[in-house]
Amino acid sequence: MTYNKIKELTKEKKVLITDHAWDAMDKRGISPKEVINVILNGEIIEEYKDDKPCPSFLMLGFVGSRPVHVLAALCEQHVRIITTYEPETGKWTNFRLRKKGGK
Repeated sequence: MTYNKIKELTKEKKVLITDHAWDAMDKRGISPKEVINVILNGEIIEEYKDDKPCPSFLMLGFVGSRPVHVLAALCEQHVRIITTYEPETGKWTNFRLRKKGGK
């Protein structure tokens, strides 16, 4: 299962954080530890199986009461963190489902 592989690679510290993700984390006050927590304890809310070079997924987790989305890709040997952000309530229902026009 995809989620088991994601957790396995993350626990093995086989995680690559892109420059874009580092910038997003810094700008939004999200730490690497919080991103890992979302991956290990959150839920996959969207999957993009046709993404290249690796299939990607959007996860939702909570840092305290703060919702956090992590967009990452499951590559053969690692998990690649693409970006992370706090979902806007105007674009999401319960932070899990996109509202119409909420792209």
